[in-house]
Amino acid sequence: MEIFEALDVAGCAHSAAELAGDDPKNVRRCARMRDTVRPVDAAVVRPKLIAPASG
Repeated sequence: MEIFEALDVAGCAHSAAELAGDDPKNVRRCARMRDTVRPVDAAVVRPKLIAPASG
């Protein structure tokens, strides 16, 4: 079962993860991206923690 289908049927991430055979954190991430109308496969841009060395 697909994650979105499982989420629509179950209503919560934990139950949807069991139905889809996936991790609840991944189900929550997909649901959050669906709610914000971002593609699920979109790359997540994270800031760099360490500034590049100048030299």
